[in-house]
Amino acid sequence: HLQGHTPYYENAYRLRQKDGGYRWVEVRAQTVDWDEQGRPVQLVGTVMDVSERKRLDDELRQASERLQRELDERIRLEDRLIQSQKMESIGQLAAGVAHEINNPLAFVGSNLNTLKRYVASLQRMLDAYAALEAAGAKLPMLAAALKAVDSVRQADRIDFKR
Repeated sequence: HLQGHTPYYENAYRLRQKDGGYRWVEVRAQTVDWDEQGRPVQLVGTVMDVSERKRLDDELRQASERLQRELDERIRLEDRLIQSQKMESIGQLAAGVAHEINNPLAFVGSNLNTLKRYVASLQRMLDAYAALEAAGAKLPMLAAALKAVDSVRQADRIDFKR
């Protein structure tokens, strides 16, 4: 300002008091008179105590920083909650898939004994037919009946021969 680059002078200073504390002041001034060489001769201005404003600004800044930290923590917690919910959903999906796989397997497993009994019964019947065939070669009437049973057995592939 004194060199003519700005229309007025403005700055803030921290002043130490007699009791050791500090006060903040804001100075604003403007040159109103110059000498013949163009140097400033007279300034008019104000000095204002801005300590309370500075204190409030500091408190506001600290509160803002505290709120930002709390917001950051909340965002981190929300992210963890979302991740936890995703994991829970994946777990439920996996449990559902396992249930859908286990149901048919349990059905098959529980019916294997029944199937085993049916196969054993069918095998006994086939063994009885085989014994009858061996005896049927000697009895002509029985041979005709056995031929009819054999044609059904072959048509239905009951003895699992191809």
